[in-house]
Amino acid sequence: MNAWKTYLPRLSTPGTIAFLGALVLISLTVVVVLYQQHGYRSQKLREVVAQSEVLGASVTAALVFDDAKAAQDYVSALGAYPGLEVAAVYDASHRLVASISRDNAGGAPATVRVHSPYFSGDRIYVTSPVLQGSTQVGEVYMRVRVDSPAQRVVRFAGIVLLVSMAILMLSALGMTQQALKRANLELQKEMAERARAEEALRQSQKMEALGQLAGGIAHDFNNLLAIIKSSLQLMQRRIGPAAQDVQRFMDAALDAVNRAASVTERVLVFSRRQTLSPQ
Repeated sequence: MNAWKTYLPRLSTPGTIAFLGALVLISLTVVVVLYQQHGYRSQKLREVVAQSEVLGASVTAALVFDDAKAAQDYVSALGAYPGLEVAAVYDASHRLVASISRDNAGGAPATVRVHSPYFSGDRIYVTSPVLQGSTQVGEVYMRVRVDSPAQRVVRFAGIVLLVSMAILMLSALGMTQQALKRANLELQKEMAERARAEEALRQSQKMEALGQLAGGIAHDFNNLLAIIKSSLQLMQRRIGPAAQDVQRFMDAALDAVNRAASVTERVLVFSRRQTLSPQ
């Protein structure tokens, strides 16, 4: 079950569906062609057997009365039968009485025996008895050429053409679906990259705004520190060296002010996008 779940997504791709559809069409075409060919051969065999029986019924009297000319006339009348190569009539002694051949098919056999009709290549061989009542008075022999493989291909060319067009359409559909899928994936990729770029831009704008805000605050804070530092220096001058305790506190306050001024200077450097000192 898990294996089926693994392979089903692969089987559902447009290219695979188009391939399977083309395979089904080819299989159906082969089945139809084989069925038509079987039907054609069976029909031609029945036609030739029926024609031999008609000829046998026609030459019965000629064989009974040993009228070779009448038998030849009946055989010659088959000259217009499509595909006929050889037709012949034999008497009760299996001796050739009358025959016709065309298309350089060669002459009729000197003697024949009654056998079941059969195919050999693209030819039908039929030997049927000539009966007067229940008595056999002779045989009829016919050899008929059916359509060659090339002619059969031409006969089924319409079906083959339609199937080929259907296969081409399915293939084109599969390739179009694949192209659309690739385009959709590319579009999704571009949309994701654009979203990341927009997020980076928003973050950059936030950082820029934060830097501007920090710069403004640091500038104001630096002004306040300058006032505090100036006031402390003036207080040191007026107090003088006599007040050692107060002087110690004043020095500590000035040191703190200097350190705060250094911090605000770094914030201003950051806000102005200048190079920081790596210390």
